[in-house]
Amino acid sequence: MNVSDDDKIIAAIHRIDKRVERIERVLLGDEEAEQDGLVHKVKNHSEYIENDKNFRNKVLGGIAVGTPIFIVIWDKLLHIIGLK
Repeated sequence: MNVSDDDKIIAAIHRIDKRVERIERVLLGDEEAEQDGLVHKVKNHSEYIENDKNFRNKVLGGIAVGTPIFIVIWDKLLHIIGLK
């Protein structure tokens, strides 16, 4: 190997190193630029999905419990005002 081959190899290694650093910043984020990486975004998205599921379950549970109570109250009101 001669010097020019060594220089080409070193240049190729530097290019690969820069690409690896860019991939790392995309995946893990850049603290200096205060940018979240994909890993952090996926974690946040998973937490959002779980919170959304819990909220929907609470709403559906409230509807399931509230509907019969509303029907009983409505029926009592109809009896009180004499429409039933």
